[in-house]
Amino acid sequence: MIKSILKVLILILIISSTSCVSKKEILYFQNDVDISKLQKQVFTLVYKQNDLLSINVSALDIEAVKPFNFPSVSYS
Repeated sequence: MIKSILKVLILILIISSTSCVSKKEILYFQNDVDISKLQKQVFTLVYKQNDLLSINVSALDIEAVKPFNFPSVSYS
């Protein structure tokens, strides 16, 4: 009897120790950050001669894309 009460108390203690944070404490973009001022990262891809490229076609049906995916070749 005492073991079961102890288990319940420990469970209540664990559950009560994991509490939620109020929405006011979570800071997203709430009035103090202007989204238009955030810097956008621009990335341009540059292909050079002798670059090794790998293209993988994926789909829900693996058999449908099998002819398009060649085995990988490693050049070491």
